[in-house]
Amino acid sequence: MKYPIQLLNKIFCLSLLTLSISCGSAKCNDKLIAKDCPPDGKCTLTIHKNKSLYTNTNELGELVYEMQDNDTKDIAVYTYNRTPPKNVQDGTYREEVIVEVDRKPKTSVLDGKIRAKALFGRFCYCKGSTGYYKIEAGDLIKSSGDQEVYEFNFKITEVPQVLQKIQFSLK
Repeated sequence: MKYPIQLLNKIFCLSLLTLSISCGSAKCNDKLIAKDCPPDGKCTLTIHKNKSLYTNTNELGELVYEMQDNDTKDIAVYTYNRTPPKNVQDGTYREEVIVEVDRKPKTSVLDGKIRAKALFGRFCYCKGSTGYYKIEAGDLIKSSGDQEVYEFNFKITEVPQVLQKIQFSLK
C-alpha cells in the first residue's frame, strides 16, 4: 500500500514543479547553455523577470516553492538533465538550481553564508533523497561590466550533487 502513495506523491510534486516553472503569461527566456554543464547531459536556463521566490512546506513536509510578482527581483532556474542510459527504465536524473537575484546587487551578492534565496532540486529514482533543499552556503558573484554575468558556487550536505557551480546572465 505504501508504494502507490509514494508514486502519487512523486507525480504530484512533478506536476507542481511543471506548473511552477512554466512561463505562462510571465516574461521569461529559455536558453540552451553549454558552459559549466556536465558533459553527460544538457542544461537549460530560464529567467523569470519581475519574480520573487517564496518557499513553504507542503502537507507531506516537503519543501516547495512558488514565484510571486516583484518589480525588483528576478529568478534564474538552471536545469541539468543527465542523458539516461539506454535500456534503463528508471535512469532519468535531473538537478535544478533556483536563485533569486536582486536587480541592484552589490558586486558580491552572497558571501560564504547565503543572504538570498536559493534552492537545489534533485529528481531521480533515488529513494529518500529527491526534492528541493535550501542552499545554506555559497558564493554568488556578479561580474562587473555590462553583461551582468553571475557565478554561483554552492554546496549542500543533504544529498549528493553533480552541479556545484553555475553561471548565468539576466540579460
